Amino acid sequence: MPIPIPGKACFLITACGVLFASACHDRSTGPSEEPLRPSFSSVDLNGTLSPTASNADVGPISLGSIANPTLVEVRVEGLLDMTYSQADIWYDSIAGIDRRGQSAGQWDAAGHFLWTYFRCWGNVRVIIGAGGKTFCDGGNAALKSVWADTLIASGAVSAIWLKGPLTQTSQCDAPGKPTCYTFTGSHAVTVTSADAELSLVPSRYVVYPGKASVTFTGSALPSMWGRHSMPFNTQRWTWTPDSAGTPTQHCANQASCTITPQTSGTMTLTALVNGAEKSRSVHIRVLCAPTGDSLMDSLPILDALGAAWDSSNADDPNAANRRERYFAVECNASGECGWTVYPNGPFDTPCEATPPTRDTTGTRTAGGHIHPFTPFTGSPLPPSEIFPPNCGRGPGRGGGTAPKSF
Repeated sequence: MPIPIPGKACFLITACGVLFASACHDRSTGPSEEPLRPSFSSVDLNGTLSPTASNADVGPISLGSIANPTLVEVRVEGLLDMTYSQADIWYDSIAGIDRRGQSAGQWDAAGHFLWTYFRCWGNVRVIIGAGGKTFCDGGNAALKSVWADTLIASGAVSAIWLKGPLTQTSQCDAPGKPTCYTFTGSHAVTVTSADAELSLVPSRYVVYPGKASVTFTGSALPSMWGRHSMPFNTQRWTWTPDSAGTPTQHCANQASCTITPQTSGTMTLTALVNGAEKSRSVHIRVLCAPTGDSLMDSLPILDALGAAWDSSNADDPNAANRRERYFAVECNASGECGWTVYPNGPFDTPCEATPPTRDTTGTRTAGGHIHPFTPFTGSPLPPSEIFPPNCGRGPGRGGGTAPKSF
């Protein structure tokens, strides 16, 4: 949901005067809007274990490494087809039963548990650093084609198939004796990191005397995955002023950071989010005095206005080349806000633009449009001498005052 704002939704019409009048310094809006959901690289390691006999381990095989503590899913897929070997133990001449070369069923990655040894045989172990995951079916339940678990780990990653099942006979799988079983097929082993984002939420997007400080809070999204907390480790906070000045570091490795900016600027958080270093930035505008509008005094609406104005060709001396631009401010459920300046359509003019479609996501918090020309304000001159020639006539065509909202 949008972050709480007292009392109103916002539809702005030609509010750029507020932008110019309230800025303490220059009108720079800082960096352009970032998407609310940045993309992240992930750990994606895989390998294959293909046992052929019950008397020999397979591996360990190297899958790669994980540099930083990372929440991963360890997954093993696939069933083996198991066959009785040609060992004499499988031939009973008295009973006339010959199992040699016959199917012994299927075998999964968790193997078979023996209480005598309190361990499984014929199972997969994935090793990550000093830990990892051993798949073991302690209840010897029905076969499963997929075994998976989650854990936080780092280090070298490898996988091994431990020989088995244990037949406990001297006639096969013993030194100098043939194997008891043979296998075909394989186990596919994957180690994949959880999908995570870096969130950066300021307590305010606009500061002014009386509300001069802003607290930035960083976190991982989601904060939990299964039974585990998502690994999150702040690396640095960097404040970069819009006007001339040197970027400065703040707050060491804290998860939140409070500053009192003297000029508009951008705070950048760099953090390890589930093992990967990521950055997120947010722009803060400093005003000499509040605008009097609760939304403009708390959300990045003035930045959105500035971006819309800068993209309207407002400086073109030929007013017919200027274009009205719509914008919207969106805030996601975590309280992060960004803005969108909508592209112009082929029939847009300095006085009219195609409005965006209605919001269906519930994230749009404020919106409006700009007019990059001197509007008709009761001048005795006819509208044709006030408005650019391609504005049209009548309400909604540059000649009326009816506001457009969405």
